[in-house]
Amino acid sequence: MTEESIRFTDKSENDTKRIIALMIENLESENVNLRIHSLRQILDIVLDISSNYELVLKYKLIPLLNKFAVNIDNYEEFVLSTTILHIISTRDRSQFFDAITEPLIRIIQSGDEKLSKTASKTLGELIEDNQFVRLSLLSNGFIKMIQLKFIRYLTGTQQSSSTLQSEDKISIHVQIGLLDVLLKLVESAENIQPIAILMSVLEQLKSDQQIEIKKKTINIIGILIAKGIDIHALTESNSKSIEQQKIIDNEQNNRIQQLEEQIRMKDEELKRERDEKGKEKVEKQRFQQELEKLGEENLILKAENIRLKEEVEKIKKTPSIEPEDIYLSDVDVYMKKISKKWDKPNTISLSQVLESGVWMMEAVFSETWSHGTGIGIVRDSYIIPSGTDPWKEPHNKQMALYLGCGWSGQVLYQGNQSMGNASFKESQVIKLEFDSEKSTLRFFLDDTQQPVYISGIKEKVRIVIFMYWPGISCTIRSLKKLASPTSGHVENEKAIQW
Repeated sequence: MTEESIRFTDKSENDTKRIIALMIENLESENVNLRIHSLRQILDIVLDISSNYELVLKYKLIPLLNKFAVNIDNYEEFVLSTTILHIISTRDRSQFFDAITEPLIRIIQSGDEKLSKTASKTLGELIEDNQFVRLSLLSNGFIKMIQLKFIRYLTGTQQSSSTLQSEDKISIHVQIGLLDVLLKLVESAENIQPIAILMSVLEQLKSDQQIEIKKKTINIIGILIAKGIDIHALTESNSKSIEQQKIIDNEQNNRIQQLEEQIRMKDEELKRERDEKGKEKVEKQRFQQELEKLGEENLILKAENIRLKEEVEKIKKTPSIEPEDIYLSDVDVYMKKISKKWDKPNTISLSQVLESGVWMMEAVFSETWSHGTGIGIVRDSYIIPSGTDPWKEPHNKQMALYLGCGWSGQVLYQGNQSMGNASFKESQVIKLEFDSEKSTLRFFLDDTQQPVYISGIKEKVRIVIFMYWPGISCTIRSLKKLASPTSGHVENEKAIQW
C-alpha cells in the first residue's frame, strides 16, 4: 500500500460505515481505477485486527467481491478481491495474517504471468505497509518454501530436461515474482536473520543466465550483507543443506521411479486382463451373432419349406401333371422331389409367378440318361398340357430351357439351339436367377455362371422342369427371393432375346 492509502485503525465506526457505503457505490462504477481504489480500501479495513472487518460482512460486500473474484480478465481486481475473501473467511485470529499472504503466494506461482506479477506487486505493497504481514512471512514457512524451490531449480539445471520432474520446473516469471517479494521483505523487515538460510542458494542464483534474476539476487545479497548477515559463515552450512537436499531429492526420484515402474507393470497386467476379457466378450458376441444368424436362416428355411409345400400342392392341381407318371415326395423338411415313372415326355410348371425382384431356384437331377432333362421358364399366360415336349410347337414358342447331358448344355427357345453352356449331369446343382429389373434369366452350374442367358423378359413367367425317361427325378433344393442379384458378366456372353 502507498502512503496515500487511507488507514482505518483510528477511524470511528461511523466514519467506517460512511466509507464502506461510498466504496459500495464505487464498486458498481464503470471506472476501473475507482473500483481498484475501493478494493484497496476494503483490504485496509480487513487488515485492521479490530472488528472493522465484521462491518464488511454486515454490509454484505461478499456478493460484490465474488463478482470480481470470478473475473480473471482484470488481474488487479481479481487478486485484491480473492485476498479479501480469503481473509474474511479466516475465523482463527492466530492465522489471520497467514490468510492474507497464502492466496497471494499461491497466485504468484500461477502459470498466468500477468496474474502472477499482479499478486507479487500486491504482496510487496502489503510487506512495505504492514509489519504483521512481514512477521507472518518470516515465520509461516515462506522462506523455507523459497529455499526448497530454488534448491530443486538449481539441482534441476544440472540434469537433462527429460529427467527433470515437473515440480522442479519453475517458470521465469515465478522466480522473478518470488525474488521481488523477498527483496521487499529484506528491505522492510527489522529481523532478517530467518532469511540468512537463503545465502548459499542466493550465491548460486547470482550466476544465473537470466539477467533479471541475477540482478535481483545481487541486490538481495547486498542488503543482507549491509544488515549484518555473515555470508561466509553461512555458505558452508547451507552448502551442506543443499547437498543433503540433493541426496533426499535423489532418493525421492529413485522412489518415484520405482513406484512408476510398479504402476507401469500393474497397468500392463490390467491391460492384459482387459484384453483377455475383451477377447472373451468378442467371442461371446460372435457366438451370439452366429446363433442369431442360424435362427434367421432357420426361419428362412422354414418359410421356404412352407412355400415349397404349397408349390407341390399347386403342382398336383396343374393340368400338365399326370398322377400316373409324376410322383411328388419330401426329401426332408425343406426339399421336395419330382420323380418320373413312364417313358414319355412331360413338362411340369411350378406355380410361383416370377414378376418382380430377384428370384433364385436350385435344383438337382438324378438318374439322368444320355438326354431327357431340362429346366427353364414358361410364359405365365401359357397353360402347359399333359405330355408336353418343349421341342415341339406350339410349346417351343412359349418356353426356354437349359438342357442337360446328351444335348451338350444348349439353350432351347423358339426351336433354336444356342451352344455355349456346360452340360449338366447327375447330382450337379443347377441354379436359375431371374432378375425382373434387368429382364434376364441366367444359369449357373455348380456355382459357375454360364455364358448363354435369356434377356428381354418383360412379362410374368414361371419355372418349368422337363423330364423324359422313367426313373429320372428332380429335387428342388430351394426357391427364394433375393435382396440383390448374385450374377455378373462373364467371358463369351451370349444373350437370347425372349
